Amino acid sequence: MHMIKAILFDVDGVLVNEEKKYFSVHLEEELGISQKITKEFFATEFLDCVDGAKDLRDVLPKYLKAWGWDVSVNEALKYWHTKEHIVNEPLINEMTVYKEKGIKIYTATNQEVYRTKYIREDMGFGKIFDEVIASSMLGVRKPNHKYFQHILQRIQQEAQDVLFWDDRDENITAAEEVGMHAEHYQGFTQFKDIMFTKYNL
Repeated sequence: MHMIKAILFDVDGVLVNEEKKYFSVHLEEELGISQKITKEFFATEFLDCVDGAKDLRDVLPKYLKAWGWDVSVNEALKYWHTKEHIVNEPLINEMTVYKEKGIKIYTATNQEVYRTKYIREDMGFGKIFDEVIASSMLGVRKPNHKYFQHILQRIQQEAQDVLFWDDRDENITAAEEVGMHAEHYQGFTQFKDIMFTKYNL
């Protein structure tokens, strides 16, 4: 049994918003802004923001106008962040267990700067995790191998000592290719079972 020294957790779909009801869905269901209209933004310039190459506050105004959503950038971000503020409480509560065992815990998420700040401060993850690590800080996003290599350098751990939890197969595969242990999160009961039976944690 290999000793796990650090655990990385994806945010959306794992620590937060386990049902994966994303912002584009809220826009369509609540404001009538079709996903066909918002798709271009999320597939192009939003990803540049997630990579840290562009600033969401600079990018968003023209899209708000195109969508016919008459709000300020601040109002749009507040709506966005609060709609996705759905914390997986059982999983978050479990973090104390690993910290007491001396295991370092981190987020490993694809996020632009402003939601990263919201997750760290408003969700309180900055106090729970050893560090809230996001793609916008690294200049690259999952599933790029460089993403995981940058994290390993940042947390100063060997790949074989790190366990990564995510809800997307391509991210899990990439983490394994870098040499990490990686598991597909499919709910808290399954998580607890794997942590105990496979990792003795």
